[in-house]
Amino acid sequence: MLHQSRRDILPVSLPGNCDNDDTNDMAPLMLGINININIRPESSRSDWRKVGLGVVLALVGLASVGGITYGVWYYRREAMMMDPTLDTALSSDPLPYDRVPALWGDDFECLGWRATAGCDPGGERTPQYDKTCDTAIGLGDAGFCEVRNRTSLQVYRVMATTCRGVIGLKTFTCNMAEEFTDFSKQAATYVHDPAPQFSGVRRGIVFSVFKKALPGVFAIIKVLRSYGCTLPIEIFYRADELHAQSNVLVQALLQSDPNVVLREITDPHATKFRTKPYAVYHASFDQVLLLDCDNVPLRDPTYLFDSPAFATHSAIFWPDLWHPSHTIFSVQAQNLLWQYVDMPFWDVFEQESGQ
Repeated sequence: MLHQSRRDILPVSLPGNCDNDDTNDMAPLMLGINININIRPESSRSDWRKVGLGVVLALVGLASVGGITYGVWYYRREAMMMDPTLDTALSSDPLPYDRVPALWGDDFECLGWRATAGCDPGGERTPQYDKTCDTAIGLGDAGFCEVRNRTSLQVYRVMATTCRGVIGLKTFTCNMAEEFTDFSKQAATYVHDPAPQFSGVRRGIVFSVFKKALPGVFAIIKVLRSYGCTLPIEIFYRADELHAQSNVLVQALLQSDPNVVLREITDPHATKFRTKPYAVYHASFDQVLLLDCDNVPLRDPTYLFDSPAFATHSAIFWPDLWHPSHTIFSVQAQNLLWQYVDMPFWDVFEQESGQ
């Protein structure tokens, strides 16, 4: 049996007749209950809808304001970073960095990253953005590393960079400054282990291959022979990338062409792109034509060795697609590369590595 006290229905007052009939007395109660269920929840849902709509509109408004603010900030930042006048920031007089006179030895001490304004390493100092020696410096950071000689107490500014000194997710820290400044001095006096000495053939073609490149190399060699090219060919490979003894294409090539020789790359540091200079250096030829697996000559390339350009310069390079104003490797005036190798920026097309 469901019971509701009189006190429970007092808040509900509805018009009704004054008959003393029990049924009539219950009518207001039943009607009140029905109104409580059918009307009040509808009103509550309507209020919640309004609140929800208000919240959504507020969030959309905040997102719009945030998007516009970020867009303006990003545009200004990009405009500042791409300012062409910054291309001379690292070659201006005076330079925004110092040349360390000698190898560091045990005297190196890092003091920290010193931030500057305007994407210019020679710009106004912004100490609030300074960083410690082990904090990553990346795209958008401008300034220089401050280091000191422990013995002489001489302070140097090195690794000066604009906001475009490094690209993408690449970063560096000021703790790298010792090796960074030492490199150009070590490179100037470096003498590599001599390549194996061979006698006989002076000229030849070299490929650096991996398994997926083999079909292209196989086809190129067949094309070269169809032109009447008789130059000997050496194919350099890494044993961890290509099992030459069991590879069908390799064995077919060796059996069909006695002027093709396999050369294994044994230097653990010669990987990926580095296999190309390794192949050129270790080839048994005095004069080398390096071809990529996707570089198909349109004629017998033997004539290149007798061309005036080669006779004059002893080397010929072909331009690649990329240029400082359109480069995927960031080979442009503001790159840290030029300080690293201690060379001036060279505004030319990048060279194709494999022809």
